[in-house]
Amino acid sequence: MKILRKFTSKRNDVFLAEDENVRFVIKRYAGAEDAETEKAVYDRLQGSEVRTPRLLSSDKCELKLSYVEGVTFTELLERQERAGSPDFGPWEKLVNWLCCFYGSTGLIMGDCNLRNFILDAQGRVCGIDFEQCREGSLASMAGAVCAFVELYDPQETPLKMSVSHFLQEVFSENAGISAQKLAEETERRRRMLAERREHKMLDAAFSAVILAGGKSSRMGSCKAELPWAGKTLLEHQVDKIKAIGIRDIIVSGYSEPVAGTRYVPDVYPGKGPLGGIHAGLNAAQRGAVFVISVDAPLFSTGDIKTLLTAHLAGSSPITVAEHNGTLEPLIGVYSRSLSGAAESILQSENTSVKRLFDMVGSAACEFTDENSVRNCNTPSEYEKLRLAAELCPKQLTAE
Repeated sequence: MKILRKFTSKRNDVFLAEDENVRFVIKRYAGAEDAETEKAVYDRLQGSEVRTPRLLSSDKCELKLSYVEGVTFTELLERQERAGSPDFGPWEKLVNWLCCFYGSTGLIMGDCNLRNFILDAQGRVCGIDFEQCREGSLASMAGAVCAFVELYDPQETPLKMSVSHFLQEVFSENAGISAQKLAEETERRRRMLAERREHKMLDAAFSAVILAGGKSSRMGSCKAELPWAGKTLLEHQVDKIKAIGIRDIIVSGYSEPVAGTRYVPDVYPGKGPLGGIHAGLNAAQRGAVFVISVDAPLFSTGDIKTLLTAHLAGSSPITVAEHNGTLEPLIGVYSRSLSGAAESILQSENTSVKRLFDMVGSAACEFTDENSVRNCNTPSEYEKLRLAAELCPKQLTAE
């Protein structure tokens, strides 16, 4: 067997191979469960008119499939975009394939990326990649395909919108789904796809550091462990950061394990918040680091995204929250490259975070709601924040 090339795949290792001048695809899965799921779909499709690669053999974590030569529907869309005019014929065939697939299996494609559909040399549609198939409605799958077309880069061009509208018309005719239902599902799927892409972008750009140190002498108990909506303050902050897609989450000053985080001790203990920021910058896996104190629970997911977007749009190494002209240095974004500058300050007597602002410069992002940036150092301040959250229930959760 000779390996000819490796295909692009996010989840698996997929190769084009050749043996005695016969080409085929080897698909190796990260886990046996995905291989079993995909094989089960091929088993369901036996004897149907749904065109797919032929399953040649299977192993615990590997499938051997016939090679289908042709162009993917992403390539087709790009060609039509360059030509400036759509050919609706292949798109009608795609709708027919999807309807036939749903009718034969009762399943929907879990991944409606157009790369998973091939127009072969005879002009027939062939579907691939069934490991994420699941039960669902045909309208949902139709909306997912239309949303992918509309948001494929460059997004929402006249040609892409005309292809999406054509797809919705044919789905309506072939499957009896109302135009309103298809429009609603397409918009719902657009939001989901846009959110996933935003999450990937934020995760690629940002790490996060939660400052949970300090003696909590005025509070009288560990602030990280204070209850908040059935969890602790620390867990609440972690949930918010996870909710926007950031996966590299560092906790400073609190060493008890918290799911989805890693604890990093200060390189310079007893130096205040800058010590935690410095340790986080050293440990961060991304180029920019979102920093928030554990005791500022009302800074919402929307607020976090506003701050991160402002940082990406600017050129300053620091972007910090501001309210009524007052900077909030413990709610901000810090470039990982500032580790050295922070260390030089930590080796001096005055280790204020604002000294870092003076040294490298900073930009401010204004927040009009005082509660969103407010922290709590005493039981009375904590109760005020709890009361404010009760008046706005969404503030109690990570939504």
